[in-house]
Amino acid sequence: MDGLRALACSLVFAVHWQQTTGVGRTFGPFDFKRLLLNGNTGVALFMVLSGYLLSLPLYSMPIEQRLRRPLPHYWRNRACRILPAYWLCLLLLALASANFRSPAHLLDVLLHATFLHNFRPETIYSISSPFWAIAVFAQFYVVFYLVVVALRVVGTIADRAIVIAFFLVAVGGQGIATAMFYLPSDMMLDVPDGWSGANTICLEHSLVIHLPIFWFGIVAGAIHRRLPKDHNFIADVGILTSVILMVIILGTDLDEHLQIEGTRYNFPIIPSLLAAALVATPRSRLALAIVEMRAVRWLGVVSYAFYLFHLPAMEAMARIASEFQIPWQTHPLAFGITTSAATFVASHLSYQLVERPLQSRFRKSVA
Repeated sequence: MDGLRALACSLVFAVHWQQTTGVGRTFGPFDFKRLLLNGNTGVALFMVLSGYLLSLPLYSMPIEQRLRRPLPHYWRNRACRILPAYWLCLLLLALASANFRSPAHLLDVLLHATFLHNFRPETIYSISSPFWAIAVFAQFYVVFYLVVVALRVVGTIADRAIVIAFFLVAVGGQGIATAMFYLPSDMMLDVPDGWSGANTICLEHSLVIHLPIFWFGIVAGAIHRRLPKDHNFIADVGILTSVILMVIILGTDLDEHLQIEGTRYNFPIIPSLLAAALVATPRSRLALAIVEMRAVRWLGVVSYAFYLFHLPAMEAMARIASEFQIPWQTHPLAFGITTSAATFVASHLSYQLVERPLQSRFRKSVA
């Protein structure tokens, strides 16, 4: 899945590159600026991937093993995966802040370190805007664990039970999000700021509104396990169809018409297309020819750190260029290439010096 991770982080990079440089052109009904801004679909792809990769080992276990120990080393795996690079980036940004000694800033850092910063409007984007999604992922890991443990206690942990259980959780989460989105003004007295009415920034960046997107990944894992693993023409057609439809939707006015209030990422069309592409990728020679390219796979390996470091690197490069009076706004492509190269270097160092050593130590400790 490294190639798909590379695609996801590249899409998120495109969003902030557009926001920083303002690049964008229109070609008839196709709006390149709209397509770049909809690169936030990369976050949705990460979410579908997360549901897929968390559930796939579970589907591969015999039922007896699922009932005995369904999630071996789960928390250590998750911590080893997300904490080192995230805490490193968070520490560097916190130290770089001019007000790192103020109590408000220390509280902000603490909320970020414990993945609770998406509960307050003033802390969602306060340190680095891409960090909001890390909180959602960490919170989903908790929900995933609790649901699997609950199924184990009940004594039914078959594939169908897993899909149905997470479907009910996703429907419940989306129901809460929709209810809060349409909550009448006279019922908002006890609702925290950012969760209802005109200001729903916390709701829009919460786990409850994204649970259905994770569920698509869980369904994709169940489907993947049952389909033949052979390469076939249908998978090639499925990949091409999914990509073309997503480009058309995200790059034209269809994006507005297919947006449902109270949901995100053109739900359910875009998440379902992402899930379909995910299932088809390992069965498509066309897709594998791209995602298995060496450069693409290596970007996928460091994609998590790339996601974390790309916006700070972009902001730093913009400040440096401004200090030296370099007109980077008029050279958006050069700015994007330079920034992506700097981000890749930072990501590579993070992976080699922090993430990989800790992951290697973990593997030895559980061997």
